[in-house]
Amino acid sequence: LTILSANSTLDSFSNGHLYQCLGKNKAGQAKKSFELKILVSPEIKSSENTGNNNIKEYSITKGNSILMTCDATGSPPPEIEWSKISDISNIISTERTLFLNDVQAYHSGDYLCSARNAVGNDEQIFSLDVLLKPKIVDFSEKEIRVNLGEPLELECYVSLDTNPKALVTWLKDGEYVNENQNQNPNQKIIISDQGQYLLIESTEISSQGSYSCIATNSAGSDQKVFDISISLPPKSNADDNQVLAFMEGAMM
Repeated sequence: LTILSANSTLDSFSNGHLYQCLGKNKAGQAKKSFELKILVSPEIKSSENTGNNNIKEYSITKGNSILMTCDATGSPPPEIEWSKISDISNIISTERTLFLNDVQAYHSGDYLCSARNAVGNDEQIFSLDVLLKPKIVDFSEKEIRVNLGEPLELECYVSLDTNPKALVTWLKDGEYVNENQNQNPNQKIIISDQGQYLLIESTEISSQGSYSCIATNSAGSDQKVFDISISLPPKSNADDNQVLAFMEGAMM
C-alpha cells in the first residue's frame, strides 16, 4: 500500500486508523495490521486578538485576571512552553493556557508560546499591556489663600506610571475651565499644554471658589480639589481721619 500524498482529507479520516494486509491461497490465509500515524508539525492558530504584526495583543486593568491561550495543533500533540521574552530561559508554564491572577504593572510585556513535537515547532508572541489608572501626587496644599491681585498657580501632578497617558481637565465650582473662554476679561487664566498647571495672573474676587483637577484614562480617574480664598486689603476710612485731625486741632 503506497500513499502518495498525506493531504488534509487523509489527515481527517485516516490518521490513527488500522489498515490490514490479507494474503491467502489454497493452503490458507495470513494477515497483518498496520496503524497509520501521520506526523504534522505544530501550528498555533491565530485569533481575533492577532494584530498586523502577527502578535496577539491583550490589555487588562491592574488587579484583574487574564487568560491567554496558545491554541496549538499537531501530531503528535505538541508540548507547550511559556516564557517572558525579557527572561526567555525561565519557563513559567507548560500548559495550553497561561493564567495571570491579580495582574500588576510588572506583568506588562511580551510572552512567547513555543509548541514543539518530533516534526517541528511553531511560536507565537503574546503582548500584554497592563492599564494603570491615574494617580495625582499630592504635593501642594488643598486650602490656599491669596491676596487680591496676586497671581495664583495650582499644580496637578499625575504619577508617571499612569497607563495610558491621562487627560487632565480643570473645573471651577463644577464647571469646566477654558482659558480661551474666560467670563471675566480682567482675569487671565493659563492652563499648560499637559494640564499640569493652572495659572491666574491676577486674582479677582471671582477667582475664589473650589477648583478640581481631574485626570482620566481608560483604566479610571483621580481628582484633587483646591479651595481658594481671596484676601481683601484693609479699607482706609477718610472720614475718620478727618474727624481725628479736627479733634487734635481743637485740643491745641
